[in-house]
Amino acid sequence: MSAVEMRIETQNHVSNGMPMGQLIPADEICSALEQVLESDVFKRARRMCRLLKYLIEQSLHGSRRDVSEYAIGLEVFDRDPKTYYPGEDPVVRVQVGRLRERLKEYYATMPEQPSVHFSIPLGHYRPLIQRREKTAERQNMEVLISVIPLQYGAEDFPGRSFTQGVTEELCFQLYKCFGSQMISANALNDLVAGNIPNVDVNKLGSITYFLEGSVRIDGPSIKTAIRLIDARSHAIIWSHQFLQQARMSLLVQEQTATNLCEAVRQYMQLGRAKMS
Repeated sequence: MSAVEMRIETQNHVSNGMPMGQLIPADEICSALEQVLESDVFKRARRMCRLLKYLIEQSLHGSRRDVSEYAIGLEVFDRDPKTYYPGEDPVVRVQVGRLRERLKEYYATMPEQPSVHFSIPLGHYRPLIQRREKTAERQNMEVLISVIPLQYGAEDFPGRSFTQGVTEELCFQLYKCFGSQMISANALNDLVAGNIPNVDVNKLGSITYFLEGSVRIDGPSIKTAIRLIDARSHAIIWSHQFLQQARMSLLVQEQTATNLCEAVRQYMQLGRAKMS
């Protein structure tokens, strides 16, 4: 069955991915889904459209459990049940990872964020469906995030080079996710110090952040820590650590930055920080 032929059965309300008391009407979810599928980011990616539509359909049908990799392989990618083994065929994992990135790209290109937002948390196939309310106060706020280069305590060149690469990749991933909400460290320092004319940092609320952290390497173990710092009060408002059993490489740099970016995005999305 093609993505176009797949029909989404609607219910009165669904609570998938939503906190209690924030149910979203199914027809509103369907409308948001159609906007995604018809966008420039998705409309030529038939496989991505079919996958996203299938995952949203499963949520609308009221399944409380995560959709299995095996089921996706059969239903979306037409694998033969007699020969398909997810451990040997990574098509679902690869395509869901690409879908996550394409959803980020879609929302990063939107001039105004839609009220219904789709995402797929790492380690899961069940989509997170959330409402992003728009209020006058939030529309007048601007979130600014600046990445301070990650620190590496040792002196060896490979470790310092790896850490620099993680910083560069993290900046790239965060820009894909947050777009113009990213700002250079020097510019944010000038903003907080009042050195940028016609901008009053006090009108931004407590939503201007530094992102800092460190990388520690011990043989095959790489531990990365990041923190969000309120630029005005210098208080730590959130922190996260990520441990990998891997050797330094470009791929590990990318994986590390992607996981850190996803942790920041989830924190911001869950409402612990206000975003415009």
